[in-house]
Amino acid sequence: MKNLLLFALLALICAYVAAAEEPRTIKIGAVASLTGDAAMNAEEWVRGARMASEESVGTGNRVELVVEDDGTIPTRAVAAFNKLVSIDKVQGVVGGTWDFLAETLYPLAERAKIPFVTPTNPIEVISLAAKQNKWIFTNGLSLTAAVSAADKYLAKSNVRRVGLAVINVPYGLEHARLLRESLQHRGVEIAFDERLTYEGLRDEIKALALKVRRTSPDAIFLVLNYSAVDTFLLETSKLKVAPLTLMTHTLLEAASFGEFASRYERARGIYQDMRDPEFDKRFRRRWSLAPTGYAASGYDAVMCLSQALAARVFPLQDDREFICSGVTGSHIFSVKRRDLVQNSALVMRTRRQELVVDE
Repeated sequence: MKNLLLFALLALICAYVAAAEEPRTIKIGAVASLTGDAAMNAEEWVRGARMASEESVGTGNRVELVVEDDGTIPTRAVAAFNKLVSIDKVQGVVGGTWDFLAETLYPLAERAKIPFVTPTNPIEVISLAAKQNKWIFTNGLSLTAAVSAADKYLAKSNVRRVGLAVINVPYGLEHARLLRESLQHRGVEIAFDERLTYEGLRDEIKALALKVRRTSPDAIFLVLNYSAVDTFLLETSKLKVAPLTLMTHTLLEAASFGEFASRYERARGIYQDMRDPEFDKRFRRRWSLAPTGYAASGYDAVMCLSQALAARVFPLQDDREFICSGVTGSHIFSVKRRDLVQNSALVMRTRRQELVVDE
């Protein structure tokens, strides 16, 4: 009888150990703009997200990534989110490539009580309602970090007159506001301060190029999509003017779109500082190209969200934080904050069809 009880006890222990060691499957959904105007940006962070899910094999928890295309259309983003939650039964969601897409999803995350991370939208452009939503987070490059890097670079370059040209949406307007304040504090003259609209963008860019020739700024700061950046540089090259042109994360996409023409020699982009050199090597092996800041943020979003889900930290409690070490910095899931990481930025240029830090 004693042997029988001992055998039963050993069997229970073995079963418990086996269950404890059996990897859990963490299911994460991605609402990505695989088509439409935001497709090039989405491709970047989705590559990072896919790599994070692939690298989860052998870590104790398997991550299954389910990707849905929103076509850069808010109603399709809503439909994609609802499918991921109700049909695919995901435990968390990443996505919302552009700000107006992400904003449509934040209330859905709160309603479904499911954590949502956007890897591309900075904390400064998230609405007040979203900042009060304890189910949403961002690890996108903050505008404060981007503008700080831009201002330091312009100061180092002894730039005294700067022209600002941004798209008339919160992402562009907030960039312009922060940089304008920094430049004015240093006594830098603002040559012009333009707001452009999507509706008449091509004609407005031609007018902008003429204003550059007329006002002769030392540098231009742009917040435009990649095709608009390329059009601007093409128009200024036709007019034989080539000021230093500093832009947000669109440099590599724009230069690729423009087939890396000579007009990009004085163009610079602002990207996340990737603090893990091994990530660059792994990403190149997986995708045969160099990672960008969006790729790193997409990787961190899936990797850190999956770790938090595996640790069963949601819903978050007031007295508990979950910390994850990411490629772009230490990520902290907390009730008190919507931004996961205090990231930093670098100014980069293109060389042999890749981004390199402009020292």
